[in-house]
Amino acid sequence: MTVREYIQENWKNSIRKGEYKNLPYPYNSPSCEQTSDVGFENFFYWDTYFINLGLLCDGLKDQTLNNIRNMMFLIDKYGYMPNVATEGGDNRSQFPLFIPMCHAYWQYTGDNEFVREAYPAMKKEYAFWMRRRTLPCGLNRYGNNTDAKTCGDFYRIITDTRLGKEEEKTEKDIEYLGSNLLSEAESGWDFTPRFHARAEHYAPIDLNSLLYENEKILALFGELLGEKDAYGAAAERRAKLIRRYCMQNGDFYDYDAVRETCSPLISPALLMPYLCGLSDNAEKALRIIQRLQTKYGIPATEKTEEYGKYQWSYPNIWPPLVCLSVMALDRVGAKSEAKRLAKQYIDLVDRGWKDTGSLWEKYDCISGCKATVHEYAESKMLGWTAGTYRVFENYLSSGCMIHNFNVKKTEVKDEII
Repeated sequence: MTVREYIQENWKNSIRKGEYKNLPYPYNSPSCEQTSDVGFENFFYWDTYFINLGLLCDGLKDQTLNNIRNMMFLIDKYGYMPNVATEGGDNRSQFPLFIPMCHAYWQYTGDNEFVREAYPAMKKEYAFWMRRRTLPCGLNRYGNNTDAKTCGDFYRIITDTRLGKEEEKTEKDIEYLGSNLLSEAESGWDFTPRFHARAEHYAPIDLNSLLYENEKILALFGELLGEKDAYGAAAERRAKLIRRYCMQNGDFYDYDAVRETCSPLISPALLMPYLCGLSDNAEKALRIIQRLQTKYGIPATEKTEEYGKYQWSYPNIWPPLVCLSVMALDRVGAKSEAKRLAKQYIDLVDRGWKDTGSLWEKYDCISGCKATVHEYAESKMLGWTAGTYRVFENYLSSGCMIHNFNVKKTEVKDEII
C-alpha cells in the first residue's frame, strides 16, 4: 500500500458522528484511530483547513462542506470558531482560516449559493477578531476568552505536563503567564519561542497577513452578493499598518507592540505576507527558506538557545507550515523551489511511512524521522499530514495549487489524482 492509498482508504476512518461533539454534521478529526487518549478525536480549527484541501484533492467535496457547516454552526453559537469543539478548548479561537476555507471550497465548486449561505458566518468570524483581538497600534493579536482563575489553572497544567515546572511565582504572575500561554495556544503554535511567553504583546506577521487576506476575500464575496464593500478599505489600512510596524529593512517580522520592536526570529510565519499578496518579492521569500533549510525540510523556527524545550520550534517540521510555505513560494513565482520543497516533504512522509506504517503530526529535521520533541503523546495521524501530502502530490502533477489565494475562480478539473 502506498501513502496515497493509505490516505484515501482512511479518510472515512477519521470521520466522527456529529452528535459526538453536539455538531450537526459528521466531521473529520486529525486521527484515523477510532479511539485516542490524547484528544485527537476532536474537531480542531486550523487542522481542518489542511484536511479540507486533502479532501478536495480526492474529490470529497460533500465531507468538506460538512466540516465547513460545522464551523458555521460553532461560529453562530460562540461568535467565533473555537480552537477545539470541546470544553476547555472553546475559551479561545485559532489561526483564522475559516474564510480561506470557504474560499477554497468556492474555487473548487463555483457554488455561489454556498457563498450566500456562508457569508454571514464569515463576517461574524472577522468581527470577532476586530472587536476582541486588536492592539492599540491597530494590528491584531492573539488572546483568550476566560477569567484569571482559569488562566492560572491553565499555567499549572501546562507547566506540570508540557513545559516543565518553573521557579515559584506569585498568583498574579501565574495568572499573567497563564493568560499569555492560553493566548499562545490560540496561535496554533503551542508552544514556541516566537512570543517569549508574551503572546498578547505581539502583532504576529502571519495572523495579520491572514486577516489581510480575509478582508480581500470578504470584499470579493461581498461584491459577488451585491453588498456594499466595507472590507477593501480595511485591507488597504491593514497593509499600511503591516508595512509600518512589521517591516524592518524591507523584511517582514513579528512585531512586539509593547517594546515597539520587531522580533529577529526566523520562522515560516514570515512567508505569510508573500502568500497573502503583501509582497511579490521572490528573492526575499527564498532567503527565508535558505535560513531555515535542513536536509529533511524546514523546521518551525531557526535553531535557538531554547532548543528542545518547545515543540513549535527547531528541530520539528510541521506539515501546515510546510504547506503554507510552498503555497507562498508558488504565489511569488518561485515554482521550482516550491516543487523542490513539496517533493522533499513527500519523501519525508514516505520515509516515515516505510519505517512505522503510519503518518505523524510532525517530523524531525535532523533525523528525518518521527519527531522526538513532544509536549504530549502522539496518536497515529491523518489530519494535516495527509492533507498536505495530497496537496503536494496534486501540485507536482498538475502544477496548480488546489487553493489559490486571492484567485477569483479556478477550473474544476475532471480528474484530480
